[in-house]
Amino acid sequence: MKTAWNNPPTRRLRCILRVTGLAAVSVALASAPPILEFVEPKDGAEFFVGTEIPVVLRAFAEEDLLTSAEVFADGELIGVAQYCCPLCPCPPPQEGMELTLQIPAPWDGGPPPDKMWQGWTNAPVGGHRLTAKAVSQGGVAIESLPVTISVRPPLRLDLHVHLDGEGVLRFVIPEGSMTPTGFDLELSHDFNTWKNLGPFSPGAIAAFHSDTPDPEDARPRFYRAVPRPEQ
Repeated sequence: MKTAWNNPPTRRLRCILRVTGLAAVSVALASAPPILEFVEPKDGAEFFVGTEIPVVLRAFAEEDLLTSAEVFADGELIGVAQYCCPLCPCPPPQEGMELTLQIPAPWDGGPPPDKMWQGWTNAPVGGHRLTAKAVSQGGVAIESLPVTISVRPPLRLDLHVHLDGEGVLRFVIPEGSMTPTGFDLELSHDFNTWKNLGPFSPGAIAAFHSDTPDPEDARPRFYRAVPRPEQ
């Protein structure tokens, strides 16, 4: 990932020409450009509304130092990512170190927060463009390339069921294939004991299952969809 770079610093390399009668000359070589880029979120990532979107930046400047960066969503400041948080035991950074920048969780001087870092917590539904800007310790301005993310509305996780003409119960969870782990279908006759009927089959968006009741079994039948354990 390339990074915008203004006023690059230079190093001077002194080259001696071993030819009689020629004086030594100095050649100015450019240092490697500073780096400011998003580690999280990834470009093109999708999130559901209400999800905390992680914000993690990689910062590096040869013979310089990048310890903080302003983070923007659609041009609006959403936080300042820093190398260290108020309660973190961070060693002093040195020039030329590659640093990870994150947004510290708010702390008012009272009890410590539950976590040291936070992401973007109130992203509205729609597409968003994230950028970061920083000024190095040596005064070099740098801006990251943007990443584009999308925030989706809440999932529809209702369990729909209908009886087809062959006596088969067909189950559908709209958007059931959009979750990380999927669902299992369970059956009970008394709400106390549940039998697992196996996983839903994933579709492009919805998830599907079926069950064929025994016509000789007159007991009531209750169904539920439960999230599968994460692997």
